Amino acid sequence: MSYLRVPHSLLMLLTLLVSSCGWQLRGDYQPPADTTVLMLQSQASSNINQRIEQALQRHGWLLVNNREDAQAVLEIQSFVINRRTLTINSAGQIAEYQLEAELQGRLVTAAAYSIELSTQSWFDNDVTRVTATALEEDAVRERLTARMIELLIFRLQHIRSEN
Repeated sequence: MSYLRVPHSLLMLLTLLVSSCGWQLRGDYQPPADTTVLMLQSQASSNINQRIEQALQRHGWLLVNNREDAQAVLEIQSFVINRRTLTINSAGQIAEYQLEAELQGRLVTAAAYSIELSTQSWFDNDVTRVTATALEEDAVRERLTARMIELLIFRLQHIRSEN
């Protein structure tokens, strides 16, 4: 009977230890109070801007339209996804593409922090399934965009935690 209590006690002790050390889920971040008011100035498309704004708000930033009301300004100078040929098959046709997303910007507070992010993915080009390949490219572009916005949030969180 005492052998059954040891695993139960160990599990309770481990649960208490993890909950007391301040461990939280990755997506539960809140920015420090002195940097929660942010203005977004972006050269990206309106769709990308809207997605960035939603991500910022989801992670605790308050967005304003006036520079005087903002504690920091996030400037997005460019957001592009480039496609290039990765491999060619024996018939001389493109067999695989690489997509690379790049974001350049800066966070301006009392100091300016440069932000340069990139991520990449690739997909097969099946010349017999043109529609399916186009749909796959759209899906990969969507995943790259989501990943780039996630990387931007992580970068902003890192900048704020340094200060």
